[in-house]
Amino acid sequence: MPNLVQSLRFKLLLPILAASVLAACAVAVASYWLGYRRAEEDVRQRFDGIRETLSNASFSLSQPVLESISQLTGTEIITANSAAPDGLAIAKSTLTPDELRRFEQTFEPSYANRASRGTDDTLPDATDVPVRASPYLVYTFQRHSAAEDRTVFVLFAEQGLRTLRWTAAVLPLATGLSTILLLGALMLTLAGRLVRRLTRLHRQVERVAGGDFDSPAADHGNDEVGRLSQAVDSMAAQLKQLWTAVNRQQREKLIHQLASGMAHQLRNTVTGARMAIELHAGVCSADDEGMSVALRQMEQLEAHVRRLMLVGSGAQEQNRPAAALVCLQDVQASLSALLQHLRVSIQWRLDGLDASWQVLDGPAFTGAVSNLVLNASQAGDEVEVTAIREGDRLEIVVADNGPGIAADIGKDVFDAFVTTKPEGLGLGLAIVRRAAEQLRGRVEWKRAQERTLFVLQVHVEQGAKS
Repeated sequence: MPNLVQSLRFKLLLPILAASVLAACAVAVASYWLGYRRAEEDVRQRFDGIRETLSNASFSLSQPVLESISQLTGTEIITANSAAPDGLAIAKSTLTPDELRRFEQTFEPSYANRASRGTDDTLPDATDVPVRASPYLVYTFQRHSAAEDRTVFVLFAEQGLRTLRWTAAVLPLATGLSTILLLGALMLTLAGRLVRRLTRLHRQVERVAGGDFDSPAADHGNDEVGRLSQAVDSMAAQLKQLWTAVNRQQREKLIHQLASGMAHQLRNTVTGARMAIELHAGVCSADDEGMSVALRQMEQLEAHVRRLMLVGSGAQEQNRPAAALVCLQDVQASLSALLQHLRVSIQWRLDGLDASWQVLDGPAFTGAVSNLVLNASQAGDEVEVTAIREGDRLEIVVADNGPGIAADIGKDVFDAFVTTKPEGLGLGLAIVRRAAEQLRGRVEWKRAQERTLFVLQVHVEQGAKS
């Protein structure tokens, strides 16, 4: 399980959330400051309205009048005697006695300092800057009339101002945070989908690295991840081809080594056997057909040994063109006794072929057809060999009534060392394919009408009739 801090979804999400939170806080601070300015402006306008009203009024500032104005404006009002020699000479107030006492204790020093900056020890007609006397914000002005001369203190509750400021900040902050939560949930969902796709792609790459080239990435999106998945599939297909080619080269190298070793062991044995047969033929009747067949088989065996030695050394024997019909008749004659012994019924259909058509290399063609017929005789008890020529293409079809080839090796049946026989090496069909390539043709197999058919196609050329 990867570390969550190192997870891609958090690497994508955390910077966005951090930037969003900072932006929301910046908006909230700006809103708080703007709210503070608006609250101060509102207080100033309310004070200007109260001052203008009371300054121009002709009535006396009695207690009932002050209380009415206090209720209408949401403020507290205090009047004091402007002619007092020092200190506050409170005349009337809308505060309770306890509140008034606390106000005097808090405000009187500030009042004395402000008065000292006036002319003739009096305050100016109005103050532009309020004085804070917790829990109030205090504005003052002078009211001059024929009946009385008073200093008026207008007290605004600071709690109301703070409420206005926080109200201005809370709304954008709440909006920003809710937007962040919604955006975070959406981003987490999208990042989760992206991480799941990348995780599947990661597992696919690990499977490819482990040698499994057949499992598709199964991400068909049109975005970058989908195209990366398609690239992984393409890479797996190319690696599979490369792996197959490397294995084939290794198998061919092993075949060369086996061929070289077998050829050296067989050469002396074949030479001795042929000499023995020739000596025996000298004391037998010249018309002994069995002896003639044996000699031809020994000649073919010597040719195979010679070709094995060339394969083992990496060289290529020079092609020896031969009549295709003669090669097929040689195979028929050489295998008839063996097939009769195995009790295999075989039919040869060579009527459409004459001796004027030659294959590029007679021994290779003979060996390929022999291998196909032997394989068919081991699979079933009824074999049919048909030769069909069309232009310069000769097609040899070898059919048997056997159960067919297992599905798990069907596509690799022509590869070396692929076999289902306990005693087999899996080289026969590999030799057939090699011979088909040498003869400028191909070989394939199929299943039709409960029979297995191997089809060998080779190139033929018109030559002199034998």
